[in-house]
Amino acid sequence: MLISYLVILFLSSCLISVFYWNVIQPVALRAVRFRLFARRDQLRRLAVEKEVNSGSWAYRELEGFICKTIGVVPACGLTSFVWFAFKSENERSYEYDRFRKEASPELVKLMVKTVEDAFLILFFNSPFITIVFIAISFLLWVIDRINRITIYRKAEDFIDSLPSDNSIATPQAA
Repeated sequence: MLISYLVILFLSSCLISVFYWNVIQPVALRAVRFRLFARRDQLRRLAVEKEVNSGSWAYRELEGFICKTIGVVPACGLTSFVWFAFKSENERSYEYDRFRKEASPELVKLMVKTVEDAFLILFFNSPFITIVFIAISFLLWVIDRINRITIYRKAEDFIDSLPSDNSIATPQAA
């Protein structure tokens, strides 16, 4: 009797896994990537409407950041981010500080939304690690050892550290 329950449990977990990786994950990733494309278009629209200087360092930095999020982050999982966060120092990066100083509030808002979408991509690419990550993050938050700003800064550093090489992950045409 126990073996039949284990077989049913195994087969149902296989079915759920196949459904997740062939339906839910691709659809969710596509939705997030379209949102990122829209965000990049919004940034470019701000430049066309002269609300942001397209030649500024902050504009170029954000545009590159969004493009890297679209092109490279879908090839990464949450494990890569967690490994990077533990391996790297907790120092504030020069680019992070410079962007916050030079960018308009609208650009900072676009950066934060892009980081949130990058997290969604990482979460969808690692469903089981996500559950563990959220539980550990909650515990660290409860004991006041982690905060959202630190995690976002680490995510920005992680995405900046990724190679921009298109051979790693070629974005599909939108």
